[in-house]
Amino acid sequence: MPKTISQSEHIHNYDDITARLELYDELKKGLDDIAAGRVLSEEEFFLTLRAELEA
Repeated sequence: MPKTISQSEHIHNYDDITARLELYDELKKGLDDIAAGRVLSEEEFFLTLRAELEA
């Protein structure tokens, strides 16, 4: 006999899938930025971070 899924399990599964899709979308955006050259060098990153933290 197949196991039935409760509504709370169904909602949890839906939320998990939705969160994964959002993560994959953000990772794709990051990879697209890298491919397009929209990146900072390590030095530029730390200079920018330091300036933001000191502001």
